[in-house]
Amino acid sequence: MEITELTAEQLHLQEGGLAGILIGAALFIGAVIWAVEVDLATTRTVAAVLAIVGVLLVFFGSWVKISANKVSGQLFRQVKRLSGKTELRRAITDVSHLEVRWKWATQTDREAAESTTGPGLITEVAMVLKDGEGWLLAYKKTSDESEISAFVGGKGEQYQFAGQISQFLGVAVREVKL
Repeated sequence: MEITELTAEQLHLQEGGLAGILIGAALFIGAVIWAVEVDLATTRTVAAVLAIVGVLLVFFGSWVKISANKVSGQLFRQVKRLSGKTELRRAITDVSHLEVRWKWATQTDREAAESTTGPGLITEVAMVLKDGEGWLLAYKKTSDESEISAFVGGKGEQYQFAGQISQFLGVAVREVKL
């Protein structure tokens, strides 16, 4: 998620967009054309799998927008998918704090085992509401030594991101080791 607008009165965060849906549609159309043009059973099987992946990208691709307006005191979260959208409204005063969560990923961790980057540092930034609900704002896994050093030194991009949001909302940032 990235900050798309930050003024004294408004904060807008956004993640995702139309790109995933367009990639899914292109993958589906390309797979169908490939299956029709090539007359091999194995090619058709691969094309069918690619078409299914394309359909899944189209239907499950989403974008998330979070907006906060100090004038109205409202916090608005919207998740849009082709299959529908969900909207939540809360008061800015419902935000308890932000959390910068982190853990070391080792080869035994499921995420590291499935990743091509191997072990490293997994970080998240979450907005925590007073009722305990958490809205994930950022997730990152890195094995880059300079990024890890910056994070451990409290100067990583996750801290900067959380700091900008917490300053706007007037809430604290807490560090949580997972």
